[in-house]
Amino acid sequence: DPIEKEVIIGATCTLTGKGGKFTAITDNFGDFWLKDLPEADFTLTIAAGGKTKTFEVSTKEKDLGLGDIPLA
Repeated sequence: DPIEKEVIIGATCTLTGKGGKFTAITDNFGDFWLKDLPEADFTLTIAAGGKTKTFEVSTKEKDLGLGDIPLA
């Protein structure tokens, strides 16, 4: 949360695309993992507290790290 300068616990992270639909929830550190995904292009939507962030990602590269993602 860029306003509170804290991680968001319990945010819903949904990955959708031709490879399927996958969902994870952020943990106590604000982290989430989606494992064993098919190689494809996806749209990732992260939502919590009425705020969302959506962007394109690809699993064609292994171990994709997204870093900190502010929800505004």
